[in-house]
Amino acid sequence: MRVKINRKALLIAIVDSGMDCVTIYKKSGVSNNTFFKIVNNKQQYVSPQIIYKIAQSLGVKPSSLIVVDDE
Repeated sequence: MRVKINRKALLIAIVDSGMDCVTIYKKSGVSNNTFFKIVNNKQQYVSPQIIYKIAQSLGVKPSSLIVVDDE
């Protein structure tokens, strides 16, 4: 399963965290390549585990960083 990233929500969470991107990807354990692809909108879908790790490093709920479609 893959989930779609809500890029706007992610960028807001990054700014609200007060951390730079390097600190966030290191804290999350996600590779810098994956993290910067997500931030730069080169990768829109990720596994729930990746979004969980990023959300934990930002101090937000994982569900606040995804797009939920009513399909």
